[in-house]
Amino acid sequence: MKFLPLLLATSTLAFSIMKYIGAAYLIYMGIKLWRSPPALMCEDTVTTRSMSRQFVEGFTMQLTNPKAVFFFMSIFPQFIHFSGDYTQQFLLLVVTYSLLVVAIHLVYAYLAKTMRSWLSSAKGGRIINRFGGGTFICFGVGLASASR
Repeated sequence: MKFLPLLLATSTLAFSIMKYIGAAYLIYMGIKLWRSPPALMCEDTVTTRSMSRQFVEGFTMQLTNPKAVFFFMSIFPQFIHFSGDYTQQFLLLVVTYSLLVVAIHLVYAYLAKTMRSWLSSAKGGRIINRFGGGTFICFGVGLASASR
């Protein structure tokens, strides 16, 4: 299997075959999702955890997420004045970023709570399935029609 990337990089025919197989699979998955019945959410399947447990899980996930480290390393140096105190500037940027993330996630949570009854209805589930299926189909058509 180590030769497959080399084969795809050097053979136009092999690359095209793999591209069309991938496009056909995306279109198949889109049609399957489009036709599938809506998934209805029941209250019985929802598990509740304490707020402290949820906080610890979210905090741990963010500490182990390399995306934040790369974000800080690539964006923050542009906003730090090297003649001033690095610690204060860095803390100001981190606190500002953290407050923005919390505010955005609160908006997400509010919207999810507001949309919960609609999303858990048969009509909402059908619309979500059709939107997702249509997206897969569009990606499949786009992949099939894309030039190398």
